[in-house]
Amino acid sequence: SASPTPGASDAAAPTPTPTPTPSPTDVPDLDESGALLADDAQDDEPRVRTQPRATDDEAPADETPADETTPPPAPADVDVVLPQGGLVLAAGLAGQELAFGVQNTGGTVATNLVAEVSLPVGVSVDGIAGAALEGLTPGRFAVSAAGGWVCTPGTGTGLVRCTLATLPPSTVARLALRVSIDEAYDGTEAAVGLRVAGGGIQYRPAPFPVRIQAAPARLALRTTPAALSLLSGRTTQVDLDLANVGGSPVGPAPATATLQLPRGVSWDAVEGGAWECTDSTGGVTCRAERVGARAAVPLSLLLTADEPGAVGARSIGLDLRPTGVRTPEHLELPFTVQRPTRLGLTGDVGTTLARGRPSSVALAVSNLGDVQAPGLVARLTRPAGTTWPATPVDGWTCGPTDAAEITCTHDALPGGASVPLTAHLDAQAGAVGGLGDLRVRIEAPGADAAQEHRVAVSATAPVLTVSKPVVTLTETSRGGTVSFAVSAAGGDTAADADDVVATLTLPTAFTVDTEGGGTTTENCVPVDARRYRCDIGAVAAGGTAEVLVNVRWSGSARGAFVVAASGPGAAPVSASTDVSTSSAGLSPRARFEGGWSVTEVGAPLLACRTTLTTCQPALQNGDRDNNSFDMVELDEAPDLPDANGTRPAVKTSSSTQLDVPAGRQIAFAGLYWSANIGPGDTWSGDPAVVRFRGPATAYQTLRAADTDVDRVTDNAGRSYYQSFVDVTDLVAAQGGGTWSVADVAVRATSKDTNRSYYAGWSLVVVYADPSTDSNVTVYDGAAWIGTTATPPVFEFAARAGTSARLGVVAWEGDRTAVGDRLLLDGNRPLIPVRWDGSTPGSGVNNAFDSTAHGWRWPNSLGVDAKAFAPATLSGDVSSLSATTNGDQYLIGVVTLRTEPVVASRPDAD
Repeated sequence: SASPTPGASDAAAPTPTPTPTPSPTDVPDLDESGALLADDAQDDEPRVRTQPRATDDEAPADETPADETTPPPAPADVDVVLPQGGLVLAAGLAGQELAFGVQNTGGTVATNLVAEVSLPVGVSVDGIAGAALEGLTPGRFAVSAAGGWVCTPGTGTGLVRCTLATLPPSTVARLALRVSIDEAYDGTEAAVGLRVAGGGIQYRPAPFPVRIQAAPARLALRTTPAALSLLSGRTTQVDLDLANVGGSPVGPAPATATLQLPRGVSWDAVEGGAWECTDSTGGVTCRAERVGARAAVPLSLLLTADEPGAVGARSIGLDLRPTGVRTPEHLELPFTVQRPTRLGLTGDVGTTLARGRPSSVALAVSNLGDVQAPGLVARLTRPAGTTWPATPVDGWTCGPTDAAEITCTHDALPGGASVPLTAHLDAQAGAVGGLGDLRVRIEAPGADAAQEHRVAVSATAPVLTVSKPVVTLTETSRGGTVSFAVSAAGGDTAADADDVVATLTLPTAFTVDTEGGGTTTENCVPVDARRYRCDIGAVAAGGTAEVLVNVRWSGSARGAFVVAASGPGAAPVSASTDVSTSSAGLSPRARFEGGWSVTEVGAPLLACRTTLTTCQPALQNGDRDNNSFDMVELDEAPDLPDANGTRPAVKTSSSTQLDVPAGRQIAFAGLYWSANIGPGDTWSGDPAVVRFRGPATAYQTLRAADTDVDRVTDNAGRSYYQSFVDVTDLVAAQGGGTWSVADVAVRATSKDTNRSYYAGWSLVVVYADPSTDSNVTVYDGAAWIGTTATPPVFEFAARAGTSARLGVVAWEGDRTAVGDRLLLDGNRPLIPVRWDGSTPGSGVNNAFDSTAHGWRWPNSLGVDAKAFAPATLSGDVSSLSATTNGDQYLIGVVTLRTEPVVASRPDAD
C-alpha cells in the first residue's frame, strides 16, 4: 500500500503491515542452469513504463475516506521503468551504464526477486553499478528506500543474473550494469531481454529496445609489423596495416600518421596510395583526407638506415589520429639494423705454374655484413695458356671445365663468416712467362658483390739440359754409335718438358747409319745424311731420356757432334763433342765454316853451301836436290843470345813472307817445323822446342805438346819428326809480314852415307774472306810416302760438286825426282801452284818439288808449303793419295778449302 502523505490532521497515519519476507521455499523455481523457468501465465502485453506508476487507491492528502474500510493491499507485482529517451549506448566504449528500473506495482513487499537480463550480441558486462539507486530524484513516486541488486554472470552468453532481497511496494529498484560494446559493432538497434521472478511474481516483458550509436572514427594499426629489419645502405619498404576501425568515416579533419624516425634513418615516399607524406619534426607525417568506416588505408614508406653505429634508437614512434573515444596512444615499432650481405674476396695476387706440378691460388670469400648469404656463386676465368684440372676449386661445386670461364657454387655463408676458395690451374705445354690474370668474381642473391679479384699468372719454363755426346768409333768397320741424354731440371717448382725434340748433327766425314750394329732409339730418324731427329716427347721434371744412334765415318775429319734439344716453352740447349778421325796418318786440326781462306808459307833451315858453284843454280833453277849436297845450317835470321848469353851449338834461322790482307780476322795460325837424321845420328836439340819471331817482335821460345810431335822412321832407318805449336794469337796480333824461326832440332852429326838431310818450317794461316762462303779444314800428322809401302789414302768429306782448293806442307820432296803425284779420288792428279804462282800442267807429275811459298828462292831443298789448283769434288767423300816412282817424302799438313754447292744448306761444306 502507498505510504501516507502528511496532511492538516495530526492523526497518525496507519502504518502498512509489512509483508513477510518469503521463505526460501518461496523462491521461484529455477532450471538446472540457474535461469528462471518459463511462465506461461504472463501478461500478454508487456508492462514497460518510462516512469513509476501510481497506485489506484491513492487519494489526495486533504481527503480522508469517510466510514470507508481500507481494502486489503494488492499483491506484489513488478514492472520495468526505462529512462526518458529510452536506452542509448555507443559502440566502441567500455564501462557504459545500462540502467533501468524494476518497480513494485503491488501493495505488498516483493521478496527474493531474481532478474535475468539478456544482453544483445556484441554487448558484454564490465560490472555492476556501484549504487543501484544513485541518481534517482526524490518525488511523489520516489523510492524512499531500496536494497541493491546483486548481479553475477549467467551461465549463457550475454546473460546476467541479479537478485534483490526485498522491494517495497511502489518502489523502483534501479538495476545498473557497466557494459562494453566492441568497436566493430555495426548495428543501430538492439533489444534487452528481461525476466523477473520471485515471491509469486513471474514477469517477462517483451524485449525493450536499445539504440546503439556507431563508433566514432579511429585510425588504428591493425597488425604490428613482424620482425621489422632495416639494412644499412639499402632501401626497405615498411608496410603499416592501418585502418579506420570505427563505424564512422574520417572527416572533416584528415587522418594522420606521424612517424618519429631515429637518427640515421631516412624516408622516401611510395608512389600511389591514399597518403600524402611530408617531413615533420624528427620524422614524417602522412595525411589521408577521407577514410570510410571500417576502411583499410595501408601506409607504405621506404626507409633507409645508415651503418648500425650511426643509427640512434632502435624503434620508430607512431602516433595516429583520430583516436575515436579513446585516449591518444603512442606506439613504438621496434626494428633492427643490420649490415646487408657484403661479399669480400681477398688472397693471392700472383702465382707461378709449373707444367706437371700441382698449383694452388689461395683466396677467401668473406661475408662482411650481418645478413646470411643464401648461397655463393663464383665465376672464374682462366688466362690463355692454362687449363682447369678435374677439381678446379676445393670444396665448391663447379660446372664443366672445358671453357675458359667456369661457375662454382657454395652453401650459405653467415654474416661475419668466411670460406676458403682455393683454385687450381695447369699450365699448357709451351706456356711460359706471364700468361695473364686469373679473374674471380663472387656473387650472392641480394648481396653487394665483391670487387673482381685478379691473380697474375705466370708459368715456369721447363729447363732442359743435354749431355755431351759420347762417340764410340770402330776403326775396322768405320762405324760407331753416338749416345746422349736429354734431361729436365727437377725440383718442387720445376716444370715438365713436353714434346721434346733433339737433333744430332754429325761433323764432316760422318753420316747416319740406319743399319748399324747398335740399336737406334725409337723415334730417331734421319733428316738427311748428317742429321738425326729424335722425337723424345715428354720428359718429367727431374727425368732423363737416353738416346742412341748409329753413324758411319770415312776419312780424316775433325768436327763436333752437336746435339740440340728444344721443347715448347723451353730454352733451346745444345752440347757438342769434338771428334777427330785420322786417315793416312792425318787428323783434322781445325775447321772453320763460312767465309774463310787459307795460306801456307815456309822456308828451309838447312841448305846447300853458298860457296859452291852448284848451290845458286840449284836454289834458283831447281836443278839439284837436297840429297845432292852436304846440307849445312841456314842462319839467315839470327836470334840474339838468350838470357845466358848463348845460342845452341847448331844454329839455324830463316824467314818467310806471310801475305794476309790487312785488317782480316785471323782464326788460326799453326807453326810447323820438321827435320830428319840418319841412322846413328843425334839431334842438335829438343824437337819440341822452337824460337819464333814476328815482324815487330823479338824471338820467343815455344814448346810443342808431346802429342803434337809426330815421329816417323823410313825403310832405311832414318828418323823424321814434325812438331806443331798454335801461334794464332801472335799472328793475329801482328798480321802479315816477315816471320822467322830459329834454332830447331836438326842433325847434330851427318853419318848417313846416302845424303838426304833436310830441315825447315811452315806457317799455315786461316783468315777471314768476306768475298766467299768457303769452309776451311786443316789436317796434320805424319803420312810417310815411300817406295816400299802402299801409299796411304787420305779421305775427307765434302759435298759433291764442291770446288776444293787443297794445300800441302810436305818434307823431303825432290825437285828433280818426277813421278810423285797427288791424286784426287785415286785418278785425278792435282796441279801444284809453283813458286811464281803458275800452274803448269806438267806439274802434276812432280807434286812435291820443294816449293815453299814465301821463301826467297824457288827451290827450298826439301820443304813444300804450297797450294794446288782448285778441283771439283765428284762425291760426298773424297780421297787424296800421294804416289811416287822413287822419291820419298813426308806429308805433314793438308789444308782443304771448299766452296759450298748451295750456301744455305746447313750440311754443306
